[in-house]
Amino acid sequence: MNPVAKQAKFFLFFVPIATSVRNWCGFNKAMGSVYNTSMQYFLYARKSTDVEDKQVLSIEAQLSELRALARREGLEVVQEFVEKRSAQQPNRPVFNNMMARIQGGEAQGIVCWKIDRLARNPVDGGQIQWLLQNGTIAHIQTHDRAYYPTDNVLMMSMEFGMANQFIPDLSANTARGLRAKARQGHFPGDCSGGVSKRPAYKNYCC
Repeated sequence: MNPVAKQAKFFLFFVPIATSVRNWCGFNKAMGSVYNTSMQYFLYARKSTDVEDKQVLSIEAQLSELRALARREGLEVVQEFVEKRSAQQPNRPVFNNMMARIQGGEAQGIVCWKIDRLARNPVDGGQIQWLLQNGTIAHIQTHDRAYYPTDNVLMMSMEFGMANQFIPDLSANTARGLRAKARQGHFPGDCSGGVSKRPAYKNYCC
């Protein structure tokens, strides 16, 4: 086959595929715009006072970033929810209030920093997955990705599973570190009763 014929065959085979992909991507983008402009969102910021959230942005930083994200993406935020407690256990009052109002139709989307801000336990995680899957929640927007009802539920299940496993792993690692300090003769924590740690004595309480 001469080069011209090969090139013609290539274009006849690949151009329709490329066109279909382009049209599909354009459709998804357009649908995303429809979602964003026709829906109302709740903004949710959470930070635990426990050690589990030591590396997480402060409430104020989350609010600032999420407000900017909502403006950038054209999302209409109708109310902000702030919660200062761990998500290890279900029955968080602010979270429950937000979810009840979503089920009541007051909003169809959620803006949060990361998906683990919403849940670190299988009860709340399962509720979010179910409401997203049945379309009650139509869109969850985080700082690095979007979640829609048509997404593969396996990915969100894995993310919630990792968030849930983080806490028992953290507890086990902390306990192991404290035991190691005790074996070395170090006081596992701050000294009390006017006693302080002295570098000259390898930080023993003196």
